[in-house]
Amino acid sequence: MRISIAKSLTLAFDRFSSILGLTIRLDWYTVPINMPHRTTLDVAREIGVSKNTLFNWLRSGKLREPKSIQIGGMSVRVWSDGDLIRAKKFKEEHYRKRS
Repeated sequence: MRISIAKSLTLAFDRFSSILGLTIRLDWYTVPINMPHRTTLDVAREIGVSKNTLFNWLRSGKLREPKSIQIGGMSVRVWSDGDLIRAKKFKEEHYRKRS
């Protein structure tokens, strides 16, 4: 099994920081402080659709993917204010609730 250097460093950091109770901010763990960000679930709740509906729009290419960051070997979407506005606009133009 191959593990990249960044991933192995991340795993080692997670292991030692939890053992020693350390909190260290590393480049690949942080989002710029001045950048408003939300999770996919936050955005789904804010625009009034389910998380699965939002994921379907992203997967099908109907809605452009927001910026994503790597956290502990996992890719996480980071939604800015502009991304939220785009999602709201898309919902208003294309979404109709089933009855």
